[in-house]
Amino acid sequence: MGEYRHQANGWPAERLPLETMLPVARDGGGDILFLDLAPATYGQVVGYVHGLPEWTGQRGEATVAVLSLDFAAYLDKVFIAPDTAEMNWATRAALIHPIRGG
Repeated sequence: MGEYRHQANGWPAERLPLETMLPVARDGGGDILFLDLAPATYGQVVGYVHGLPEWTGQRGEATVAVLSLDFAAYLDKVFIAPDTAEMNWATRAALIHPIRGG
């Protein structure tokens, strides 16, 4: 419910029918992934990408786009490279269980 309250006054609320959009993921930069629950577009995955400040030299305007026509197809596109996964797990394990000694 907090996610819905958070979205009620922002840029996505001006461009998306939030009453049918279920927020399913968010990153630290304000980007949000929605699952569309409207009968006519049920299952679409919609992404909101927050615009960056002009000084970054990148896009300055926020964008909304349909990323996939259905959730299963979106999940099929998501993958983790084995080398990247191994590196991340090793890094995480080192943070949880630091090497002791001296």
